[in-house]
Amino acid sequence: MEKPAILVVEDHVIEQKLLFLLAKKYGYDVQIVSSSEEALTEIEKGRLFALILMDWKLPGSDGLVCTQRIRELEREKGYHTPIVAITGRAMEGDKKKCLGAGMDDYMSKPFTAEEFREMICRWIPDVGGRHASH
Repeated sequence: MEKPAILVVEDHVIEQKLLFLLAKKYGYDVQIVSSSEEALTEIEKGRLFALILMDWKLPGSDGLVCTQRIRELEREKGYHTPIVAITGRAMEGDKKKCLGAGMDDYMSKPFTAEEFREMICRWIPDVGGRHASH
């Protein structure tokens, strides 16, 4: 069975590595891109992801704009990929802005491995009991 794929949209190299390692630890295939433009290219290619982890602050278009563009593409194709903001922004109202842009969830940095696992489990159905181990 093919592993569910997660698209990580993050420009900071250390954060990319952290998200990659955590997602791999819990049994997911991971693709990392560093900008909104790269993320949109992957979506336009037609690759389906089980989940998109989106940083807010990105070079060029930010994560909010990228999410809005992904939602437009999805409406044309008739599907919806869960998008979770993974951001250092934790000011009051930031979660509302993310959800208003079309994101499904919001997780502020820093977070624990267990918090990450719980968030993934909310959005990707359990396949073969993979989420049972820590």
